[in-house]
Amino acid sequence: MTVANSASVTPPTHRTMDEVLVRLLGNTLRSPRRFCRSVSRWFSGAYEWESRAACDVARWLAPTDQAVLSGICGTGHRTQDRLIAWLATQAPPTGCLVDIGHQGTHTAAWLAMGALQHATPPTVVSIGPEIHRVWHLFEQQARTAHLHKIPDSSSSDLYAPAMATYANVSSGPNPIPVDSILGRLRQVDLTPAAAASTWRDPISLLSINMLWQAEEVSAVFRQMIPHVAPGGWIVATGVQGHQAVSRQQLAHDEIAAHADCAHAVSIRSLLIFRKRAN
Repeated sequence: MTVANSASVTPPTHRTMDEVLVRLLGNTLRSPRRFCRSVSRWFSGAYEWESRAACDVARWLAPTDQAVLSGICGTGHRTQDRLIAWLATQAPPTGCLVDIGHQGTHTAAWLAMGALQHATPPTVVSIGPEIHRVWHLFEQQARTAHLHKIPDSSSSDLYAPAMATYANVSSGPNPIPVDSILGRLRQVDLTPAAAASTWRDPISLLSINMLWQAEEVSAVFRQMIPHVAPGGWIVATGVQGHQAVSRQQLAHDEIAAHADCAHAVSIRSLLIFRKRAN
């Protein structure tokens, strides 16, 4: 969602009784599946991860400013965006944070927000075709974000009450530190496979967009995971849609080839793995 989109006003719609009944029936039929998914997430520890990330990020990024940044960029879900920023703060200090293959979603912006809170702020590397154009657009939108009305979606945020308790910062006149984000950023204008084939630097967190062709994604896993530092994170994003199962299997198969890496948790469309610390 762009700032322009977030600023538009949708006219009210009037549903017929048939439409209401169809929607109600659909929600009723989906309830068992949603319940099972919620139970599964509870026992997997997903809620604990989400809650901790929400509370920690709220200490240094006001919930209203989170809404502004999500209105411009991210994974499409604020819970995931916060988690990515939080993982950046937990990354080992021995490498850079790499976001590869995200054209226009700016997951790297959330990594940079987390990097700014790191004890030794690392460089964030954003890799993708025409990435300079993508970041130019981000800069334009971010510098004027405070001029636009961002809808308050806190009522749909499961962790809004907890964040209100822990938040100890207030929204500023310009909520996004554009210069600080760009100051931590290194842009690489290459396809994921091309960048992976020549990569040599140590990595503390590797975020891989799974929406590319399977061969390209596999090449990134094979060639970049050896550069992930002990204790570093590997995050597969975009594991959703009608190809979700095949994308999940691809990520797990590639991780299985590295005995020192293990699955940590699955949260919404994110698969999170970690390399074993020495």
